[in-house]
Amino acid sequence: MFERNPELIERLLGNNISTQVTNTTSCLVRLELRLRSQEVYYGASQPRVTESFNITDKLCRKIPWRLSRPQKARQRKRLRAVDTVVSVVDTALARAGLVTKAVERWKAEMPKEAEMVPKDKYTMFDRKEKRYRKGVHST
Repeated sequence: MFERNPELIERLLGNNISTQVTNTTSCLVRLELRLRSQEVYYGASQPRVTESFNITDKLCRKIPWRLSRPQKARQRKRLRAVDTVVSVVDTALARAGLVTKAVERWKAEMPKEAEMVPKDKYTMFDRKEKRYRKGVHST
């Protein structure tokens, strides 16, 4: 198809892209699939193609319902980082002789990462969800 219709390739892709693409065979196959649908149909008679059908576009990524071990480790690391920031701000304010109501309230109400239940570490409240909880990775 590419050897027969170089004008079609240049018209659809432009001169700079068509010369780069002709060097790679995998790109040729993808572009040929894309060009076939554009070559045959024009105007209002063009059929509807869903995103899942289009091979050349991005794959539809599915998010699993549970966190993997590395995701949980990264989440715990983020929670510990929040704890260190709060403690650093609190010690800096204490050295300066200042007291902030927000920091004191945070320390009184919020548990540290080691004190948290796994349900609170890895899920968050969502009123639209069935059981009012959703995973932190599916936000």
